[in-house]
Amino acid sequence: MSEIGDLRDFSDALVANSSVKWGMGGGAATSIVGSLSNNEVLTIIGVATTGIGFLVNLFYQHKRNKRAEEVHQLQKQLLEAQIQHEQEISGN
Repeated sequence: MSEIGDLRDFSDALVANSSVKWGMGGGAATSIVGSLSNNEVLTIIGVATTGIGFLVNLFYQHKRNKRAEEVHQLQKQLLEAQIQHEQEISGN
């Protein structure tokens, strides 16, 4: 894979990981603190932050899965072409 592709994979993984840690974890912590202190605004902000973190994570997971599927299909096509080429050589 090219350096640009590797960098893109790394940046997507970094964003997905950050969204889990800061978005979902921070949102959950904010919700808990808000509910314990009877602060409804803080609870709502925590729930919203958790939801946004989940959606960001879902988006980047989908992108990663789509890229992995594309790589798999390309590898499959390459192997099929190699097998066909070897059969043509051995048949002649």
